[in-house]
Amino acid sequence: QALYAAGLIDLQDGDWRTAKPYVERLVKLRPGSFQAWELMVQVEQSAGDPEDRDLAIQSLYDAWHDTPDPQMRSQVSFVRDHIVGPKHTLIAQQTLEIGGDAILRFLFQPADEAGKPRHLIVVRSDDATNERWRENGTVPYGTVVYHLDTVETLGNGQSVVRPYKYYLEPPDYDEVRAMVVTILAGTAKPLSGAADPFWAGPPAA
Repeated sequence: QALYAAGLIDLQDGDWRTAKPYVERLVKLRPGSFQAWELMVQVEQSAGDPEDRDLAIQSLYDAWHDTPDPQMRSQVSFVRDHIVGPKHTLIAQQTLEIGGDAILRFLFQPADEAGKPRHLIVVRSDDATNERWRENGTVPYGTVVYHLDTVETLGNGQSVVRPYKYYLEPPDYDEVRAMVVTILAGTAKPLSGAADPFWAGPPAA
């Protein structure tokens, strides 16, 4: 627990170099730990090492599939990254299992809205979009259409969805991340309407 706590604190402080030795020791001591590999994924992402990051993700999946612990097996996603923007830091999560036509693949949540987020960036597919694109001939039947959206939940409980990009294949995380960074910088525009001012601009005083 001490190694996990030390690595987590250093990662949250943006210091992956200090965190890495703690997390390396942790995965050696607990090679079947989902939480340990989740931290290692974030360390390698912060280090800019996609090859070792992807190996850590595979080890995380192995730990998840092989665990006899029902609580660990009930996990539906894992944290893979923290993205620091001019105004917000986002916690990036990836769904562990995908299937069917309605899929939430990636979710980006502002750290300053933890617990009850009103603003999200998501990459997902949905039955209505898939059906519409297939029926009008835009894509062949069987193609799953993913879309990257910002989602704003209003005070009345309704949501404002602003689409930014569509993907006709399961999107690569690094490609998605690059788009999210441009949203945080204010240089990306939604495909229709105006951008949610929450995401970009100077930090709140």
